[in-house]
Amino acid sequence: MVNNVSSFTYNTTLGKIIKWTTNLKKIFDMNFSSTAIYNIARYTLQANQNANFYTETLSAEITWYSKSDCIGASDFDYMYNGNRAAGYNTSVPLCSPSVAKQVFKNKAGEFRLSIFNLLNQKPMLPATLPPIPFRIYVTMH
Repeated sequence: MVNNVSSFTYNTTLGKIIKWTTNLKKIFDMNFSSTAIYNIARYTLQANQNANFYTETLSAEITWYSKSDCIGASDFDYMYNGNRAAGYNTSVPLCSPSVAKQVFKNKAGEFRLSIFNLLNQKPMLPATLPPIPFRIYVTMH
């Protein structure tokens, strides 16, 4: 309620996801996807802020597994925003490669070195991310 006047927001989201996944001889995985979302936003109090906008994300994930329990991987995402306010119609490519070594009995653990945002594209990323793109993960299953 604003100045004793009720305000309502109506959002409608239409979307689709298409995925293709393949595994080649237990040493190579490829995953491709496309996600498209169309948003319709309506405001009862300030109709001049009504908006329709579109978001598309194309993704590719490629993983290679060696016989010595090493893993090489890369994730690539291309994000596009359209029909938004000035400054928000952005296209952002993100590439995040990593290498890992599986450890312990039955590959129950993993040491991984990842580089997030290799292309140094920062629009649309949360401001809470640390400025250093290198991360080391230790995972236990």
